[in-house]
Amino acid sequence: MLYNGFQLKLSTYKHHRVEAGTPKVVFKERVILVQASNFDDAIAQAGEEAREYCGRSGETVYLEFVNVYHLFDASVGHRTEIYSLMRESALSDEEYLDTFYDTGQERSQKK
Repeated sequence: MLYNGFQLKLSTYKHHRVEAGTPKVVFKERVILVQASNFDDAIAQAGEEAREYCGRSGETVYLEFVNVYHLFDASVGHRTEIYSLMRESALSDEEYLDTFYDTGQERSQKK
């Protein structure tokens, strides 16, 4: 798939749900692709798409945060890096993963 633009990570949603009679708040991160001429355009498109996404559900709130990542490859396919986040931390490897990725509250399959 040829692509020239930006990839967006929208770590910006909060879902209000009731599960087994108990109110729950679940935060959701979404990754979408948009074709944009620059970062400002990508951010504007992301906000518009996020509001449309939330408009489909009364239980989802857009938290007004968008993280934009520029795609460097000319096409998107097998093994294409579509998102990367680098952060400095003094945490040990295990502490870092536990703090940011493996809190025990994720709804995803892990290694």
